[in-house]
Amino acid sequence: MLLGVAALLLLSLAAWLRFANEPVAGIDAPLLPGLRGEFAELSTLRVSAPGPEVVATLELRGERWVVAERDDWPADTRRLRELLLMLAEARRVEQRTSNPALWHRLGVAPMEAEEASGIELALETPSGPVTLLIGNVDGPYTNVRLVREPAAWLVSGVLQPAGSTGEWLDPTIPDLTAGGIAAISIRHPDGEQVRLQHPPEGGAGFELLEIPEGRSPLHANIAAATLGALSALRIDELARRESVFDGEHDPISIELETFEGETLRLRALVNDEGPWLSLDLPDAMEGHEGALAASLQPLAGRALRIPRHRFDQLTRRMEDLLAPVPAD
Repeated sequence: MLLGVAALLLLSLAAWLRFANEPVAGIDAPLLPGLRGEFAELSTLRVSAPGPEVVATLELRGERWVVAERDDWPADTRRLRELLLMLAEARRVEQRTSNPALWHRLGVAPMEAEEASGIELALETPSGPVTLLIGNVDGPYTNVRLVREPAAWLVSGVLQPAGSTGEWLDPTIPDLTAGGIAAISIRHPDGEQVRLQHPPEGGAGFELLEIPEGRSPLHANIAAATLGALSALRIDELARRESVFDGEHDPISIELETFEGETLRLRALVNDEGPWLSLDLPDAMEGHEGALAASLQPLAGRALRIPRHRFDQLTRRMEDLLAPVPAD
């Protein structure tokens, strides 16, 4: 009997060891098989945050991806491409819990749950809709849950989709200096005005006009730095112009005079959300139907939230541009 019991225990142990060493179904398999082959046919990606709140709906319109929540402003295709590539390359590393009560610990609770903390992605693919929850990052891995599967998974790669609408926008705007800027005028609400212009004789750079007697520019290129703030200007967010420039704050007026005789009129202000810039397109482009007007048309009726350091460069006062008064 003792030998029989020992033999039975050995057989049970051998069976358990064989089972324990067998790989769990799905380990090292792609998270989304075939996604890479479907890139060209994807049409929609919806990004949602806890609430639930739709952060951005990215839609393919013709050959261009746009963000529906911002009046079809072009999407940041670099960010979109990087996310899709990471999803296509993600492989299942370890199966996690299938208990809904524990999903919040991994950051993959449903967006409507009180303890939700992740990001939901919903893709429209040729083979059907796919919805997944992107949860906590764990070293070089990420916790993910496909809503069509009962269990969450730890997958390869650091998946961190942008959680704000502004981050999904193409941050570039048409070059406001493309027409060549001859002069810049900055008028503050209290009446102070700063004027910069190219030397009348056609010299290089910009010069600061109406410098107070006994003062001098901070450095030789200080005036050119204001123009540089408009070069390759990038945006952080968009809004309808009337929702920002609503009369509650007095804006700073900026006029850009081009060598072709056009005048671009900008308004700038800072509110609780940050610094904003707006182009008064109807006035700026009145009587002009050239390439400059066409390139600036997407900015019509919009307010652009811009980086603070760019705003500060564009709205300097005279004292900001002058060297300190020498000590007696």
